[in-house]
Amino acid sequence: MSYFKVVKLNKSLSYNTTVSFKNVRLKLSFTWNERLGARVVSVSDVSGDVLVRSKLLFPETEIKFSSNAKLKGYDASITLFRIPDGYGDIKDWSNKYVLIISEV
Repeated sequence: MSYFKVVKLNKSLSYNTTVSFKNVRLKLSFTWNERLGARVVSVSDVSGDVLVRSKLLFPETEIKFSSNAKLKGYDASITLFRIPDGYGDIKDWSNKYVLIISEV
């Protein structure tokens, strides 16, 4: 059985949050790219190793962690999912989307 973590999203355009995934603390950084009209995510572990570097987030598109994560033993990916009957758009995403971190 695969392990996964649901991350509730904040309505701020740019913010950082820390979550635990399989006993590892991950720092997720979200920014809003006004020119592209898109959300951007970066993920690092608490030691500062970058696991995902500035990737555009699109619904139902999996973003795999880098080879650094594999070397450290936590091979995972992130995917943005729409909440059924949620409201809002990608800019105001807190009531429309959740982020799922899952084992690969």
